Amino acid sequence: MTSIEPHPPVDPSIASPEGLRQRAQRTVTTLIAAKLELGPGKEALCRLRNVSTTGMLVETGQPLTRDDAVVIELRSGERLSATVVWTDEGRVGIQLDHEIDVASTLRPQVVKAKGHIPAIGRAPRFAVAAPGRLSSLGRSCPVTVENLSQSGARLTLSTDIPLDAPATLTIPGLSPRACSVRWRNELHVGVAFIELISFAELSAWLAGASRNN
Repeated sequence: MTSIEPHPPVDPSIASPEGLRQRAQRTVTTLIAAKLELGPGKEALCRLRNVSTTGMLVETGQPLTRDDAVVIELRSGERLSATVVWTDEGRVGIQLDHEIDVASTLRPQVVKAKGHIPAIGRAPRFAVAAPGRLSSLGRSCPVTVENLSQSGARLTLSTDIPLDAPATLTIPGLSPRACSVRWRNELHVGVAFIELISFAELSAWLAGASRNN
């Protein structure tokens, strides 16, 4: 008979809101943005506040309920499956399906893509398919925002825009973002924002987009 490996014990530091006052020594306090996946095509921005070997305290604008199965995707691309054990006004305690090495999991990793400058990880990206408008060098054209993060976006457009050209991206529901064109091909461009979209603004926008789909 095949044995089933049980969940790791719930860390008292994330077992309840009260447990936050009695954090285990192995719990690390962070402010790391990550992607929260709730099912096929359902994603939200979240922020990791406390991380231990068996659980996390997560902040998110996405409504969750106890026993929801979720996946946390970190900036490194590592994916951690977990279960919600409590919720409290935008804060969520989750139990990881498998124990982790906290230091290794949170260690910054250099991500290098062809034609791009190496960076320490990357901000979580979300598939959105939203309308927008890109203005650059005295011209303005409609675009489709294919994916969006706090630090940039991938756009579909028909106008040729030079690399490193200064631009402004306008997306309904978000404040206009000054940006620059970092890469391009025949159909797409990637833009990097001069200033990050705040966690609160992007989290609220993604939650609204999810409700409208």
